[in-house]
Amino acid sequence: MSNDDEEYAKSAAHHAIATGSLNRVQSYVERGRKYAKIPIKGLEAIFIKAYRDWAADEKNTAARLMSDDTSAEYTLRGVEEPFDLIKPEIEVVAQRAKRRFDALSDDRQTEMNAEIVAEYEEAKRRGN
Repeated sequence: MSNDDEEYAKSAAHHAIATGSLNRVQSYVERGRKYAKIPIKGLEAIFIKAYRDWAADEKNTAARLMSDDTSAEYTLRGVEEPFDLIKPEIEVVAQRAKRRFDALSDDRQTEMNAEIVAEYEEAKRRGN
C-alpha cells in the first residue's frame, strides 16, 4: 500500500469512527442525557464500571449502552474520556472486535471496507 493509499484509508477510518461517535452522541441527547448532572468523578466511576462490565461480558448490552452514553457525556462536556484508567478493558474489547472482523468472510470484509469508503466519499462530496 502506498503512503497515499495508507493516508486515504486512515482518513476513511477516522471518518467512520467520528460518524459513529456523532451518532452515539445524538442518540444519547435524544434519550434525555441521563448523566448530565453527574459530577465528573461520578461520571468517571460509571465509565469505568461500564467498560469493565462490557469487557467481562460482550453480551451485556446495558454495559455497552452505558459506555456509549458516558463517552457521549464526556464529549458534550468537552472532556477527554479517561481511557488510561481502563487500558486492560479497552484491550479486551479491541481484541474481541478484531476476532469478530477476522472471522468474517473475505467477501464480507471487502464489502464492509467498501461501505466505509463509500460513506467517506459521500461525506467529502457533500463537504463534511
